Amino acid sequence: MELKDAEAVMLYYAQLPRMIRETIRELEELGEQYNPIRGTGTDGMPKAAGNGDSTADLAAKLADRDTLGRIRAVETRLVVMRQDRDDIERALREVHRVHKTILICHYVKGHTWTATAIQAGYSPSHTRRLKSRALEMLGHSLDEGPMPGELVARARDAHI
Repeated sequence: MELKDAEAVMLYYAQLPRMIRETIRELEELGEQYNPIRGTGTDGMPKAAGNGDSTADLAAKLADRDTLGRIRAVETRLVVMRQDRDDIERALREVHRVHKTILICHYVKGHTWTATAIQAGYSPSHTRRLKSRALEMLGHSLDEGPMPGELVARARDAHI
């Protein structure tokens, strides 16, 4: 994996918690729209089986199917994001402690090079040089994991 790809993955990893929270919120909102049980009102009292209008009933059924399809698509997206997060965390565990510190401090926590250098225990200029080695090690570890090309594509798409 190229350094720019590993860097894109780290930037994606930094965004994943927010993206997962937003996707869960979207899923909850869609779940509120989807009501597979018609005939019971929000007050809990039974209602007539239909609207008395077959066209309205058909429109309601089609709207529910569309909502259900959207729910399934969002659920799939959520599973993929969680798997990406787990794959990146696995790869980070395989990276040397100092390199992992540099990657997490700079890309995830958004620290300056000076703050990252303090955490890593090196000078800022040496820490910037170590970043390249850290990205190289991360890229190698990600290449060993499942579907690295797809992960990089999703990482790049997240930055567009």
